Amino acid sequence: MIGSGTAYYVDADFTGDNGPATAAKLNFPFELSGIGISKAGDLYVSDSRSNRVRAVLACAAVGAPALTAPANNASVSTAPALSWNRAAGAFRYDVLLDTANPPAKVVLADTDESSFSPANLQPSSTYFWRV
Repeated sequence: MIGSGTAYYVDADFTGDNGPATAAKLNFPFELSGIGISKAGDLYVSDSRSNRVRAVLACAAVGAPALTAPANNASVSTAPALSWNRAAGAFRYDVLLDTANPPAKVVLADTDESSFSPANLQPSSTYFWRV
């Protein structure tokens, strides 16, 4: 689904710019609207009254980023510098860190960085992490 709204500014506005497609408000005369699909599967909807073209980008599979530091079984401080290589096609990451393997606790969500330093880890404890 891409947005909601009706024609002629009854309940539409610019809500939803740069957000989820379902949050977009549409305001277009249905007879003047258009829809296009790119080769990559992206969907474009013209919203003529709002002077917008709404884009719904196709989901693409991305690989897991390669964890670069610290090395496996490395002895680190209680505030280690975790880093990873960016994965092709990914632009946001969640960092999970836990004493259980596999880690389940999200300690950093929706970051565009490729490193993170958690604080206050317990000394002499083994932690597992993934991105």
